[in-house]
Amino acid sequence: TSTHHVNGMTAGLTAELGEWQASDRAKFSLLSEPRPGEKQRKLALIPDGLAMLRLQRVTAESKIQTQRHFCFIEVDTGSESQRVLLDKCRLYVRYWQEGGFASDYHLPPQVGFRVLFVLHSARRLETFLEAVQELAAGKSLFRAALEEQMMPERIFESVWRDASGQTHRLL
Repeated sequence: TSTHHVNGMTAGLTAELGEWQASDRAKFSLLSEPRPGEKQRKLALIPDGLAMLRLQRVTAESKIQTQRHFCFIEVDTGSESQRVLLDKCRLYVRYWQEGGFASDYHLPPQVGFRVLFVLHSARRLETFLEAVQELAAGKSLFRAALEEQMMPERIFESVWRDASGQTHRLL
């Protein structure tokens, strides 16, 4: 576990990387939803990483309030088709809806996660955001940004876009 304090947060608010899991430790699998005549098979999803971010804020009563945010990281190099990226997104939705995430990480069922896609081109970003709009959880579960925006000092800024194209801060 490594900890990095992030500058640029608002007064009374700090964020740090509480834990990082590389792809080999963050992987998970689900059973396929077979079409008629197909056998059910095991599908593996191996994200590029999983970050647990710890956000701390000082309340009006001078108490420290801590929240944990879980983010799967997907770095797109353009080697996978748009359909493959969308299939990955569907697996993430199922992983959350079926309780796999809560079970694997020993968390209450209501604790969720975000999937952060870092994409290599503006065109790829736009087509990705259009594609995830069809997923019911697309607007809240997935965020995407351009690779060129991924400098450590900017990662918490409003560079992350949701399926509707709106920009958001990471936390």
